[in-house]
Amino acid sequence: MNISWEEIELYLRHTFVTARESKKNVKRVIVKLEDDGFYGLGEAAPSPRYSESVETVKNFLNEFNKLISENMSLYTTLQMLNNLNGNYSAKSAVDIALYDLHTKKLNLPLWQYFGLTSDKIINTSFTIGIDTTENIERKLDEAHEFKVLKIKLGCEDDIKIIQTIRRYTDKPLRIDVNEGWKNLNKAIELIKYLEDNNIELIEQPLPSEMLYENNRLREQTTIPIFADENCKTFEDLILVKDYFDGINIKLSKCGGIFNAYLMIQVARYLNLKIMLGCMIESSIGISAAAQLASMVDYIDLDGNLLINNDPYTGVICKEGELKLINEPGIGVMKIEK
Repeated sequence: MNISWEEIELYLRHTFVTARESKKNVKRVIVKLEDDGFYGLGEAAPSPRYSESVETVKNFLNEFNKLISENMSLYTTLQMLNNLNGNYSAKSAVDIALYDLHTKKLNLPLWQYFGLTSDKIINTSFTIGIDTTENIERKLDEAHEFKVLKIKLGCEDDIKIIQTIRRYTDKPLRIDVNEGWKNLNKAIELIKYLEDNNIELIEQPLPSEMLYENNRLREQTTIPIFADENCKTFEDLILVKDYFDGINIKLSKCGGIFNAYLMIQVARYLNLKIMLGCMIESSIGISAAAQLASMVDYIDLDGNLLINNDPYTGVICKEGELKLINEPGIGVMKIEK
């Protein structure tokens, strides 16, 4: 088995603003595994929030390359991968490429390999970042086909943003604060306002270290509160089960498809609701995550829809619904220029 990788740059359709950062472009690492005339693709979407970067991904891949050999099985390689410390976005890229390669050899779509279905209607939310009233209205017009919207909050204009949206549409909203509400009393005030605005859930309203305050916030609302930054990997589930109503699982946070699959099953046992989310990614990362979509309650897989130079095709989005492709592996192909 041979491994190679390349760095790519993805450009956003709009400047993407959250409570934490503003960005116009992101750098990602595409991993390719080749064996017996087949190849598998994976994508690393490192986040500074988790102390990862393109450089940490490349360093990990260089070390991983020294450990693999030609005759290693999928399970042996996965076991070795997960025994290595940290670097979850890099692990995710290798994990995705391994599963893509393995299921291409078996001539099976990855969802079928896991015994899942492609028939479930999968409505993804579409994300609108923090912005001016004029730009939000423009983004809402662009998002007209989506049945659910994900709204970034965590700034001084949170109420104004919701008022702008509600003048335009009554669609269900999912709120993502990205740890942006630093004060509990202010958070309670904002969440009370949101109660009557058709809100499906709120992601990570408070900083990750404010777990006690998060429970106090939960007592003030009927809106489910989901952990994002507080729930990165499998080990975090036991901690968050007493503080949140649900979790957001992302392949680049948890280390890939294998770990996400396990997290979903344990989260079900713990009675946690589950969202399958993403970073800003190409169709490789989005198509990989979509293979598990039939297992979860909510889908937020729009990262490839927020960019204007996706180098790959994969899972199809039509009228806000994701449709898995009945092709071997994760179903992605590079767009020929």
